[in-house]
Amino acid sequence: MNGKHWLYFFVLAAVAVALTSGATQVSAQQGGNSSGKAGDPPGASDQAARQMEEELNLTAEQKTQIKTILDNQRAQLRAVREDSSLSREQVRERVREIHRNTQEQMEGVLTAEQKQKRQELRARQQERRRELRDERRQGGDAPRRPGGKRPGPRS
Repeated sequence: MNGKHWLYFFVLAAVAVALTSGATQVSAQQGGNSSGKAGDPPGASDQAARQMEEELNLTAEQKTQIKTILDNQRAQLRAVREDSSLSREQVRERVREIHRNTQEQMEGVLTAEQKQKRQELRARQQERRRELRDERRQGGDAPRRPGGKRPGPRS
């Protein structure tokens, strides 16, 4: 996987994490905030924890727990990314497993009401992603990457 593919893959992974945590516009907010390493923007877990705090009215204790969970996830994803012994499919599976584990851990921190609100937010964001994907496929006015380039199909 070349550098552009890694960047695209980990930006998508970061967005998926943010979306599943109730965040609404992480990719736009992270633009230009990259540290030069794909999928490793500085403060990403802090940002996701802040967004969850705002949207789900997290307590201080919940915010600390979520931040710790997201920090651990970021470290695990970095280790997978840097493990050159893994095949592309092994990386994908490992990333999926890390995301599943992270989601389970976050669910354990939330109240029943917060879990419901989070599900609603996730459903709305998934619908928005589908709309954007459809616009891109139809050549619509989809969001562009920095530099004016549209995200292209994965190869």
